[in-house]
Amino acid sequence: MGNVGFTTGTGYTYEDGTTTKIGAEGEYTVGSNPSTVSIYPDWLMMNPPSGPANMLIVNASPIANTSMWTETIQVQPETMYTLSFWIACVEADCVSLPTLQASVNSALVGSLLTATAPGGIWAKYTTMWSSGTNTMATIEIVDTNLVAATNDVVIADMFFGVCN
Repeated sequence: MGNVGFTTGTGYTYEDGTTTKIGAEGEYTVGSNPSTVSIYPDWLMMNPPSGPANMLIVNASPIANTSMWTETIQVQPETMYTLSFWIACVEADCVSLPTLQASVNSALVGSLLTATAPGGIWAKYTTMWSSGTNTMATIEIVDTNLVAATNDVVIADMFFGVCN
């Protein structure tokens, strides 16, 4: 995963390791270590459950219905798909927990997934979706928690594919 193949309602911040870091609400980057991409000293160093890899690292927006991740892909009609990903709060204290909701073609799928406190503990989101007559699927993830402070999240190991 890199900063390609998806869109977001938040602003991209390129992390160059020295000067450009996430600071404002509504900024994100793709990287392998939240603690190095933020101006906040309490962001944790962490790896995804699958091991060291890039993650979507987001200083969540306090604006309702702001997409953290959106992607449109081709699907087969009349087929069951699995959507899964892992989330964790990036801050040690995590007072205001990120609460994510997924949708496919603007219809909510699965239930809300709230990150766990303290920060750095991974929670897995998994749901199924039936394509019906659709040949395209627009998958979107939003954070329903609109409190700006400590509502910052990493998303890792995203998967959308045909159920076995």
